[in-house]
Amino acid sequence: VYIRQLPQEDLAERLKAVLDELRGRREEPDAPPESIDTEYLRTIAPLVQDRLKTLNGEEVWNLCAFFFLETPAYPEKLPLPKGMGSETARTALEATATALEPLEPFDVDSLEDTLRPLAEKLSLKTGELFGAIRVAVTGRTAAPPLFDTLAVLGRERVLHRLRHTIGLLA
Repeated sequence: VYIRQLPQEDLAERLKAVLDELRGRREEPDAPPESIDTEYLRTIAPLVQDRLKTLNGEEVWNLCAFFFLETPAYPEKLPLPKGMGSETARTALEATATALEPLEPFDVDSLEDTLRPLAEKLSLKTGELFGAIRVAVTGRTAAPPLFDTLAVLGRERVLHRLRHTIGLLA
């Protein structure tokens, strides 16, 4: 309750302190980066605020790691949405990359306006497409809201991760 009531500015500062402290206890490459941009943390804070139970370093890192890593850690077998095979997922992710590459601006509204119709065009349920994108971009099935996450990560990182996952599925 306390964390949820924190102003986002304060939460960003606390997250920075927790991640800075955690860095000394973790091995590369799965450690917070040397330099953490507070401005970037301010964009992440509202996405994780409701999901944090404590400000424990491991919990914070587990929830936020994919925002900082070049490529998130993917499970050996990608957890694709129920009923979606690797070929369908690969096709969906290729279409997603193609649709997102020219997208301007790369913000929550534009992302939603592009991806919802794409699901219909691909004859997929939105949950299937969004689940495949979430796994590709975050390496997990549960993450902060998808469009917000994509916007915070930015076009280049999203496209890099989509292409990386397409390669894993090939």
